[in-house]
Amino acid sequence: MRYQTDRNETTYYEHNSQIMYAAADQQYVDVNMIIKIPYQDIIYVPKFWEVIKFAWVQYFAIAIAFYYLLHY
Repeated sequence: MRYQTDRNETTYYEHNSQIMYAAADQQYVDVNMIIKIPYQDIIYVPKFWEVIKFAWVQYFAIAIAFYYLLHY
């Protein structure tokens, strides 16, 4: 949660001062934008219980396979 609150990302939009006049038959406007986001490294280190949550499923899957291989 700290990661979300510590980040401070801002964007700057350069635009041409074009004026668009409303027409009677025009009901929508298409806006095409290209946003360039600089490359950034994001490092995520899971907590102990999150690792255990996924590890026990893998452990039992392998344990069941070995059990059937060794006993049959």
